[in-house]
Amino acid sequence: MADVQVEEERFDRWVEELRKSVPPAASVDEANKMIRVWYDRMSLSVEQDRGKWAGQALELQARRAWSIRHLARMLARLRMPDPDQVAELQRRDERDCGSPHGPTFDWLMRKAHDLGCSDEQAFKVIVETASKPNEEVNRQFGIVREGGTR
Repeated sequence: MADVQVEEERFDRWVEELRKSVPPAASVDEANKMIRVWYDRMSLSVEQDRGKWAGQALELQARRAWSIRHLARMLARLRMPDPDQVAELQRRDERDCGSPHGPTFDWLMRKAHDLGCSDEQAFKVIVETASKPNEEVNRQFGIVREGGTR
């Protein structure tokens, strides 16, 4: 039950941070860049949380990592000012992974299995990649992480 409380607090904090991250007078391009910076920062929080998960089942860690990344994705898209750009991202995700809301946990598991990973290996990959936003998309917004993103 404590985990649910932590996640609710994270959600509330993220909504407030995201609301404040984009000034009302920002252009669509400025707003999208600010939102992408926020999304990148939230994805990094998975890396920070991994230490707290030590000793927990790998599947639970993977599900937590995926849910944090997915929540960041959904909140970022809700904040994007141009519905056409959101629709474009949803079409890309639908094409690439079969869901307009990005990869599902089950899709990531199937993809890892298709590459020959065991469940254990797949869980590790999900945890590791959850904190690595797409480098190509970041470059489009002029965001470069030290050491790259993916």
